[in-house]
Amino acid sequence: HIAWIRDEVVLAQASAGASCDSLPDCLRQSGTPIGRADPAVAPLGRQTEAMIQAWQELEPRLATLSLQPSSSMLVASNAAVLATWMKTRHLEQAFLYRSQAQQNSWEKVIFPLPLSQRTLSFGIAVAANLAKKRSPAQLLDIQAFSEWLQSVDAQTLLVNMGYLAPALPE
Repeated sequence: HIAWIRDEVVLAQASAGASCDSLPDCLRQSGTPIGRADPAVAPLGRQTEAMIQAWQELEPRLATLSLQPSSSMLVASNAAVLATWMKTRHLEQAFLYRSQAQQNSWEKVIFPLPLSQRTLSFGIAVAANLAKKRSPAQLLDIQAFSEWLQSVDAQTLLVNMGYLAPALPE
């Protein structure tokens, strides 16, 4: 397994005129639904749920907030659906990956928690029995792609797209 990139969960807002400036304010606000991914099927959903629960521990007034689908908490199957809802203005704010917010130039991004509590790491894993199923040329292509993903050029490209560089090994 090779860690090659990280991303983070943020609350993205489609317009700069959004009326809240912190996660607790946005979650308490009524009338403006917030979108989030379904934690049962999407990594973004699980990370968002964990982040909201961490905020509830830090901010007791949020302890009664329901994470269930409702008129104030819209749940999508994945991050791509949330981004589409934001692009088409069906939602003004949603928990998304920072890279999505940056790539779509959404006006306002709220970083709800310290970086260590809102990041997701993505990696590459190569199955041990892959050699039995692929030709030598395909294996060389896989190796070359893996090496490219770890290169300075690829990391620079991904960071420019809004991703975070992988964490350094401890």
